[in-house]
Amino acid sequence: MSTSRVPPAFLDAMVEYFGARVEIVGTSAGLHVVVWFNDFAAQDEESLAATAREAGIGIYPISRLFSLATERRAGFVFGYASMPARNIPDGVRLLAKTLPR
Repeated sequence: MSTSRVPPAFLDAMVEYFGARVEIVGTSAGLHVVVWFNDFAAQDEESLAATAREAGIGIYPISRLFSLATERRAGFVFGYASMPARNIPDGVRLLAKTLPR
């Protein structure tokens, strides 16, 4: 049985466009990964997800899945299973252009 991992294209693009602004968790989870944004507050998740959605990018606030009582930064679930690896860097680049700096 093989272990699924986040596509290297996703990890490379996140490092290129966000660098130390993010922490990526669950890289061997399979079809999704959690990305914590160190420079966005937890209470901004919904508005950031809406901004991304308007640009055609689906990211999902982690607070919908558990309480953020102890977490102060924004976190999102990213799914990548339906996206060809060659398109991932363009999606991350668009996200970086879309979110406030």
